Amino acid sequence: MLNKQFFVTVSILVVAGFFRFFHLSQYPLLPYSNFLMSGDIFISMFTSIVLGLIGILGLYILAKELFSWQIGAIASFLMTISVWHITYSQSGLTYILIPTIFVWTFFFMWYGMRKSHTGSFVVAGILGAAGVYISYSNLWFIAIAILLFLNYWSYLKKDFEYSKYEFARNKLLQGFTILFLTALIILLPTGFNNWQHSNTILAILSNSIFSKIDIFSALTRNVTETLDMFMPTIIVDRSLVTTQLPPISWPICILFIVGFARELAHWFSRKHGHFSTSHTFIFAWFIFMLMPGFLSASSPNQASVIGVLPVIFIFAARGIWWIFDKLNHWEYATHPDKHKLFHGHFAPPILLALWALLMAVSFHELWRYFKLIV
Repeated sequence: MLNKQFFVTVSILVVAGFFRFFHLSQYPLLPYSNFLMSGDIFISMFTSIVLGLIGILGLYILAKELFSWQIGAIASFLMTISVWHITYSQSGLTYILIPTIFVWTFFFMWYGMRKSHTGSFVVAGILGAAGVYISYSNLWFIAIAILLFLNYWSYLKKDFEYSKYEFARNKLLQGFTILFLTALIILLPTGFNNWQHSNTILAILSNSIFSKIDIFSALTRNVTETLDMFMPTIIVDRSLVTTQLPPISWPICILFIVGFARELAHWFSRKHGHFSTSHTFIFAWFIFMLMPGFLSASSPNQASVIGVLPVIFIFAARGIWWIFDKLNHWEYATHPDKHKLFHGHFAPPILLALWALLMAVSFHELWRYFKLIV
């Protein structure tokens, strides 16, 4: 099993590396600034590609911890072929750091919470706070961490015996206290600088909907335009440039919507008397990472909500797995004798159909990518 997982992980990273380094010299730069490194632009592009690959690996590991290695493999594969992720990986811009930092911050936070591992909380605090120096939108990780803490506290209280609950509660308090203290220490320099130069805070507010006279109208417009990015859209105009393309292709959008609806129903079912911790986490991630788009003074763009990218693929992966799990149950009901040989696994026809879907989605997504560089 470990050999299979290792092979899948390496294969995904090889494919990701190929499409990010392919035709790099012909890549059409995005219309933003803030390069990672001064000097040779290709050094910046190479650096951002490596950071993008680290983010793909992080998504696999995080989704594996949250659900299963299969969900991790599908989610990371979808991010591997994503035009949105490929273009920002090749751009040499700091934006690609946002999803990369988030997946690793949340992995260490989740691992520390589930395993009571103090060192993981320290790393999560360092990464989460360091991300704020890249973009102030990373401050939303604090809100996600607070919701995750409260939900896991509720889970411990309802599912654990009192003696075990008391121990687990203390470890949880200890871990998140360490996380927030670590983040506070890392954020002290920028906090002190903003306190001395209040114009920084004023600039942030001036770039938000709070600078508008009609805040409600601005918020309504931003919410509509942000959510519209994730609606299925079939492109007819072939002259569109990178920033005019929908960030997610219509097949992935449909799979995302299926997964989102399925996970939302599961979350609200509260099967064990409380909201699922993993589902609370991914829904909090999705909602709070859309906030920079919701609260922007101007029209939201792909860069402002790029932190939501990994969780979109987690939802899409869950949608794919749910569909094919249902198909496998149907196959089992119609051909029970054949399933004795494949107990606990997808039947060959179902597995073949899954591979066919992933290949079809990847060809469609990469077709969009090749339109940009040819």
